[in-house]
Amino acid sequence: MPVTVPSTLQRQAIMAGALEALSAQLIPLNAFSTAYSDIQLEGNNKMQVPYFPLESSASVDFNPTNGYVFGDAYAQQTREVTINKRKYQPLSINSVDVGRQPHMDLEKVGRMKGLKLAADVMADILSIITLANYGPAVFTGVATAFDFAALNEAVGVACDDASWPTVGRTAVLRSAYYRNLVTDLGDVSKYGSDDPVKRGVLMNVAGFDELYNNQTIPGNGQNLQGFVCMPSAVLVGFAPIRPDDEGKVVDYDVISGDNGLSIEYRRWFEPGFDQARTTIEVNYGFAIGETAALGRIVSA
Repeated sequence: MPVTVPSTLQRQAIMAGALEALSAQLIPLNAFSTAYSDIQLEGNNKMQVPYFPLESSASVDFNPTNGYVFGDAYAQQTREVTINKRKYQPLSINSVDVGRQPHMDLEKVGRMKGLKLAADVMADILSIITLANYGPAVFTGVATAFDFAALNEAVGVACDDASWPTVGRTAVLRSAYYRNLVTDLGDVSKYGSDDPVKRGVLMNVAGFDELYNNQTIPGNGQNLQGFVCMPSAVLVGFAPIRPDDEGKVVDYDVISGDNGLSIEYRRWFEPGFDQARTTIEVNYGFAIGETAALGRIVSA
């Protein structure tokens, strides 16, 4: 008698693996003003994303005649982002498939789907980083020239000149650039930790709090290899969208990580094809934030 796996257990295994992979690969989005919601959008496709602009208001000179002068009370700023992007990975696994392949690891299947979904979502969001949107590069050169001196003297000075705060700076780099920097800082006497050698990890380098190695950065037709930014540079929002109740979806679920990032599962049957169809997907949107809050790194 063949072994069967209930559809609920299939769904849970697939979604758990996909969410784990998706969450891990989308960590560099923390460099931006990013909002994750596990709440269904109702009535429209808009969501509010926290916005932290570079401060431009001049400091006030104290005048004893007027005392302290206050404007409006501070309020957390938000910007509206349209959730108009929808990417999915198709997947079809039923009890017959599992019965004939008893060693199939559904969680691993979901993880591989989640990895590819995350890579495509990242590339889509980062497609916004162009010369037209964010101006001239702060560094132009090959990976072997991107060392601590380049990050500190060329890139860091450009950020200083743009009046970026010294806290909250982030760098996201393609592997060749990131790893050349790791090599340059591999000496514990330089970096103060053996993390670059043991784990290939960099943090708190030349005034940049976080440094991410991300190979999904698209070239965008302009040789983009990475970027440095403040959170206000790009606005990103994620929120699930429930299917129409009148549709043919027979199984729908959403699971969310600790930060609210949600992944959706849909399953339905197409009688004309005699086929059960399954997807895992994310719904998201993004927009240009503050153009002065991002510096591009290009190879040429």
